[in-house]
Amino acid sequence: ASWRDEVLTFAQSSDATVRTAGLTMLLQCGDGRAMAAAMADLDSKSWEARAAAIRYLTRFRTLDAIPLLMARADKETGRLADELNECLFVHTGTRVWKRSEWEAWWQRNRAGHQLPPEAAVRAVAKTGTSGGTAAYFGIPLVSTHVAFLIDVSGSMSANIGTDKKRTRLDEAKRQLRSAIEKLDAEREFNVIVYESGVHPYWDGIRKAKGKDKEDALERTAKLAIRGGTNIFDALERAFADPAVDTIYLLTDGQPSAGKITDIQELADEVRRWNYRRQIVIHCIALGEDSALLKRLSKESGGSYVFVR
Repeated sequence: ASWRDEVLTFAQSSDATVRTAGLTMLLQCGDGRAMAAAMADLDSKSWEARAAAIRYLTRFRTLDAIPLLMARADKETGRLADELNECLFVHTGTRVWKRSEWEAWWQRNRAGHQLPPEAAVRAVAKTGTSGGTAAYFGIPLVSTHVAFLIDVSGSMSANIGTDKKRTRLDEAKRQLRSAIEKLDAEREFNVIVYESGVHPYWDGIRKAKGKDKEDALERTAKLAIRGGTNIFDALERAFADPAVDTIYLLTDGQPSAGKITDIQELADEVRRWNYRRQIVIHCIALGEDSALLKRLSKESGGSYVFVR
């Protein structure tokens, strides 16, 4: 109990990074005493603090948060806009996208409005997002700040699918090419190729247009098999870009190279990073079901896809 009291002081800190970590820790241990701090952080200059606040208020609901959440409706974009709308849904049982629509709804319904039954709203799967139609292995590309992490280790030469006519790398390249082609010009992305080493296309994310988009497609077409599986260093490189808020991690094996190869230690370290960074990690396992990828996706709020 004393530890939770100390963490509560973190959530009330004047430092946005400390508040982000505090809210995330309290959320993980099911402590709803920081709702005032979360509502205040909805207007933070730090996107990580806003992300933590939205997630916290999605779990711990209050009528007082509704007008504050609605005020952010036209201010958030990409992944945060999607999470904001999910937060509003669990508070209202309603789905609209624009601030003007929310304000009109609130004018009609605020008198006597009660939070909808929690079990009912949480049982309803997402019926839409604020993103476009682009997807990677069926996982929607909602974010506007994405890093794709692509395994090109030796085992990616194994065949995949019922017909066994293409390799795992062939499928990874096909899916990546399709996703990049569908990204609109205002989306920003990077591709980080990894085997024993880590090889990003660029130093940081770039807009999906012009020569950069062409360059990414050309590099993707030339990806070739080599080396081991350095998942940790690839994730570390993606986390080092302060603009990235979503990662798509693809691999077909277990860590075999890099600073950390133990599965539990690797996942523990990523969880520590995410107390501050709030990055969603979507994971795609090719050919081999992965306990590591399941944990990374679950703890970060991402999706997990297993492709046989």
